[in-house]
Amino acid sequence: MSNPLPPAHHRSTALKPRLYVIVLTVTAGALGFVVGRWSQPEAADSRPSAAINRPATAPDRSPAKTDPVKDAAAVQENAVNKFAALGTKVSTMSPEEFGQRYAELLTGTSSEDNLLERAAMVAALTPERTVACYLAYKNRVGAGLKENTQDIRHILTVAGERDGASVIAAMQKAAPGFQELSSLLHGWAMKDPGSAVEWYNNLPDGDAQRKTALDGLMWGLSLRDAATTRKVYLSLSPEDQVSSGRSLGRAIYTSGSGAELNQLIAGLPPDAAQECLRGACGVAVRRTPSESVPWLAGHLGNASIVDHAFLESWSRWTASDPAAAEKWRAAAALSNARIPRLIQSAQEEPAP
Repeated sequence: MSNPLPPAHHRSTALKPRLYVIVLTVTAGALGFVVGRWSQPEAADSRPSAAINRPATAPDRSPAKTDPVKDAAAVQENAVNKFAALGTKVSTMSPEEFGQRYAELLTGTSSEDNLLERAAMVAALTPERTVACYLAYKNRVGAGLKENTQDIRHILTVAGERDGASVIAAMQKAAPGFQELSSLLHGWAMKDPGSAVEWYNNLPDGDAQRKTALDGLMWGLSLRDAATTRKVYLSLSPEDQVSSGRSLGRAIYTSGSGAELNQLIAGLPPDAAQECLRGACGVAVRRTPSESVPWLAGHLGNASIVDHAFLESWSRWTASDPAAAEKWRAAAALSNARIPRLIQSAQEEPAP
């Protein structure tokens, strides 16, 4: 499944942090300009000095003093005022007008004004407007309902977080079988995991969207605390626990860390825990070896894929920083005899 969020590693899709980032971007640019101009030396006076006919007090040629903090605050206030004006504007739009405008912005050139207007529109989302945005964007890029369109997923995640049940019902009515259902479940599970899982458990066994819905649930659950994630995950059927374990492990290691995954799997049935480990291994081998090797070492012997991921990461570490890798190995081997045995056996294997 395509990552429904690009995670970056934030824990909420709420608007205020996004606006704050936009405001900070504008503010930082203005502040840099002000400070740069303030500290820029004046051009040297090329005229020859003369003792006669010079005023007793030479005119002040230094740059006008400014207050960078006040200037930055003014820029921030301007952005907030502009955002409020945009909010008033979009509140008067019909769902169709709203959707067309959002599609134009999403396919247009990215700029601070573009991002600010999109943020104002996200703040005014309703289920009807979400549907309109989705259909207008699909039409604008020429994509079918069952084609994955990554760019529209962010607004669906936000909509799911805001009102999961209502927006899913509206989307299923207007765009049956749509590909990006996982993003709505992702947002819903972040906000209200119990309700999202209850909705999922009521899907018919043969529903074609059960798998994508389950993947979205796992990404949403990965952003909750370990206790909540475990409780909700265990409310799934044993079959769904095993089939979604890899997605959950991959999601938690992507958005968090190995330590967070350890907290989760400590209370899971062995089969489900092993599937979570399998999913995380694919992410671990792409992390820096100094991070992934110690975590993988703690799970050696649980699954062959873990051992392979450990050796792959270990090989990269010894190639990039052999001194640090050897220092870790010498210390870790004192408490885990499996580590030197596994490394030794890999070194003794004949080259292919």
